[in-house]
This record gives sequence, C-alpha cells and structure tokens, in this order.
Amino acid sequence: MAQGFVIRSLVPAVSPFDISYPNTANLSTGQYLFCVDNGTALAVAGTNVVTLGVLQDGTDGSSRATVSTVRTAGLTKIILGQDANIGDYVKSGTNGQAYIVSTVSGQAIEGYLLDGGLSGQAVVMLIQHQKAA
Repeated sequence: MAQGFVIRSLVPAVSPFDISYPNTANLSTGQYLFCVDNGTALAVAGTNVVTLGVLQDGTDGSSRATVSTVRTAGLTKIILGQDANIGDYVKSGTNGQAYIVSTVSGQAIEGYLLDGGLSGQAVVMLIQHQKAA
C-alpha cells in the first residue's frame, strides 16, 4: 500500500501536457475517464478508440464559457473498468474507463499502469497513445 501512496502523490495537479478544451457537454461524472472530441463537444470515449487523453475535471458544460482540462501525456489518474495490476497496458472501454489490453494486435493502447487496483478505483497511469498494427 505504501508504494501506491507514493506513486499517487507524484501525479501533478497541473501538467504542461494539459490542454483547455471548450466543453458544452455534461461531463460532471467524467473525471479521470478517457475522452474524445465527438465533433461538437468532448465526450467520454468508447471502446478501443484513440483518445484525446484523460479528463482531469468533471465540468457540467452548462455555459458556453465552460472549459474542461484534458491531460494528453505524462502521469494521470484513471478509473479502472476491471481489476488490473502494475505494468498492465490499458485501452478505453465503453464507459471511458481503463481496460486491460489482452492482445496487442489492432488495439488502441492508451497507457501503462504504474499502480494496480480494483474495478472502479482511480489509479496512476502513464499516458502512451499508440495504435498497434
């Protein structure tokens, strides 16, 4: 447990890899989920897609001035969609949560876990966008 605490404390609150993204969608429950631009607004990512990154805040998009922060590289927290271990490669699932990449071929690998945990927990991930052939 001590190792997980140390790793989690290394995730910066603000990163040079954060981008501010205009948002008109309700993503109030989207913090630490993979996200995409669906053509009109930010959205929680679907299964096995290349993502923009990980949503760092849960904005409701209630005003035109609403801006969301998306981390595009580096360390982030991510919500697990299944139990996972340190060293697992992950991809986006239907709900934007991180799922283990079981076979690399044809998968949109989004990150490498530096922390393990149970489904529904926030863990530390190094963002690594890559589409395997």
